[in-house]
Amino acid sequence: MVTEPMALAEHGSSDTPTEGTHRRRRWAWLVGLSALVLLVVGGLAVVMTADDDDAVSSDDVAAAIALVTAHNEAQNVADGEMMRATLTDDAMWLDDGTVSGTMETWIGVIESSGPIEQTFTGEPTVVRDPTGSGDLQVSVPMSWSHPSNSWNGTMVYTVRKVDGEWKIAQIDRQSAE
Repeated sequence: MVTEPMALAEHGSSDTPTEGTHRRRRWAWLVGLSALVLLVVGGLAVVMTADDDDAVSSDDVAAAIALVTAHNEAQNVADGEMMRATLTDDAMWLDDGTVSGTMETWIGVIESSGPIEQTFTGEPTVVRDPTGSGDLQVSVPMSWSHPSNSWNGTMVYTVRKVDGEWKIAQIDRQSAE
């Protein structure tokens, strides 16, 4: 029987690859897989930390501020009909987060006691309602005065789209501390 001596495969031949080639392929796969995992994790992090506050369009901000301004102007002249035109049918009035009554009750107070001068003391801010409802919250630093009382704080108006138009669904009068 004749035996031939074993020879190493030449570099670049179709024979079995060397140990170094296997190692390079494993590293290439490991690097590629790691890059893919980083892209997926990074993408998920961006999606999960996206800020919905930025999603409020400038048109919606302008409309919400105009609505709050119109409501405030109507209150300042005790125009109950104009106030009603700015509200949802089920709008509520809150004092520091506690329900005080319906807006109809509040409008009745305004109409019977006369105008309650309410003044913006700072710039309104508009953000998405944190509950994820799709509503907006307009916060306005305010003061109001009436011969029997005065107040300083922030009014937080929750506005909601009703038939394509923004309406006030809730007003929360938050007193300054």
